[in-house]
Amino acid sequence: MTEWIHIAHANEHNLKDVSVKIPKRQLSVITGVSGSGKSTLAHDILYKESQRQYIEAMGIQGVEKANVAHINGISPAIGIKQKETSSNPRSTVGTKTAMYTSLRMIYEKLGVHPCPNCKKNVNPIQAMEETEHRDGYFTVFQICPHCDHKYKKFTRSHFSYNTMEGACPQCKGLGKIVQINKAILFNMELSIENGAVTSWGIAVVILSIKSIISKEQ
Repeated sequence: MTEWIHIAHANEHNLKDVSVKIPKRQLSVITGVSGSGKSTLAHDILYKESQRQYIEAMGIQGVEKANVAHINGISPAIGIKQKETSSNPRSTVGTKTAMYTSLRMIYEKLGVHPCPNCKKNVNPIQAMEETEHRDGYFTVFQICPHCDHKYKKFTRSHFSYNTMEGACPQCKGLGKIVQINKAILFNMELSIENGAVTSWGIAVVILSIKSIISKEQ
C-alpha cells in the first residue's frame, strides 16, 4: 500500500487554503504557472516542516512552523536549490546539502559502539554520563553499562573527516595520500657533489642563465 504525505490547509505566501496528498517513495513533480506557489509548497512547507520536525525530535528548537493546519507522513528531507557554491577537495553531497551535520548528530546521539574496555556494544541511551570541568574546559564521559568503564563520549566531531578527532590519520581527511616521489627528486646512486639532488641542478642552470643575461645587459 502506498504511503502518503498529507498537507492540510496550507496558507503560506501565495497558497490559499491548499490541501494536497503526495505519494511517498515515488517521483513527484510540482507544476503550475508562475506565482502559483510551487516553490512555496516544496521548500517553505515540505522541506521546512520536515526539518522542523526532525530537529525537534532531536531536542532542538529554532525552526518556525509552516502556516498549515497539519502535515502527516513527512520524513527528513534534503533541499537542493539552483545556486553556485564554492567547492574544495573535501566537498561531498552531504556537505553541499547540509545533511552531513544532521547525520553526524544521529551517530552522536544514537550510534551504538563497542566499549573500549570490555568490547561489548553500548547503547548511548542506556549509558550514564558524567561531566568534568578541568582547566576551563568541559569534558563529557560515558560509563559502560556492562563493566562500569568510563570513557570520553563520542561527539559529532569524531564523525567528521574535517576535524582532528575524526580525520583519517593517513590522508588527513582529504581522501588522498600526498607523498614525495623520491625516485624523481633523488638519484640514490650518486653523491650530493655529483648531482644526487636533481632539482639542485635545475636551480644552478637557472642561476647561470640569469647571470649571462645580466652580463649582456
